[in-house]
Amino acid sequence: MDFCVPYFDDVLVASEDEDQHLSHLRQVFQRFEEYGVVLNASKCVLGETSVKFLGHLVTAEGISPLPEKVMAITNFPKPETVKELRRFLVICTFYRRFIPHAARTQAVLNNYLKGAKKNDRTPILWAEESAAAFEKCKNDLAEATVLYHPSADASLAIVVDASDTAVGAALHQQTSKGWQPLAFFSETLSPAQRSKMAREQQKDSQLQDILAGSCPTSLVLQPFPVGQP
Repeated sequence: MDFCVPYFDDVLVASEDEDQHLSHLRQVFQRFEEYGVVLNASKCVLGETSVKFLGHLVTAEGISPLPEKVMAITNFPKPETVKELRRFLVICTFYRRFIPHAARTQAVLNNYLKGAKKNDRTPILWAEESAAAFEKCKNDLAEATVLYHPSADASLAIVVDASDTAVGAALHQQTSKGWQPLAFFSETLSPAQRSKMAREQQKDSQLQDILAGSCPTSLVLQPFPVGQP
């Protein structure tokens, strides 16, 4: 059932039209009956063109962060303690795949968490750079783009980038409507990685290894210079 996305006790059924949706639901319900799965009718959402699923808004076009979650981040007050900052960064990390260069932006904020315990209430001494990074994190999520649903016959491309502190990539597909983003990836480099990677090494095997963990195994990587496609 490639139209069915289960996650623990949640199930998302995606269809192209009403008739297909009824057929898909019939198959899912038959499978539930076969295995004795009982549904709570009050929690079922059927025949909708958009649904909230696992903290995301899923539509026919694609997937995006829930507006209420975005608002919670944009209204998040500047953290006064390490514990409060950790809570903020956890939410940002959850939506990282919607934001280009997220790891690079969050790197200066993550420095406050180094060596800190989970409930550390140490006051944060905000510097100009870290305060700017905090505001950028909020603005980036507020401007997060829709990630489109993959098209089986679309050409794929990965745009890669690297700095002294982080690596990043954007996975795009080319359709009749042009290039569409499918996901963004970013990761902060460890001290050991930083010593081996410079800006001009964007196609270095180290970066390819990192990207391989976040992309389909059947994908042929097509590196483009920064700014393309």
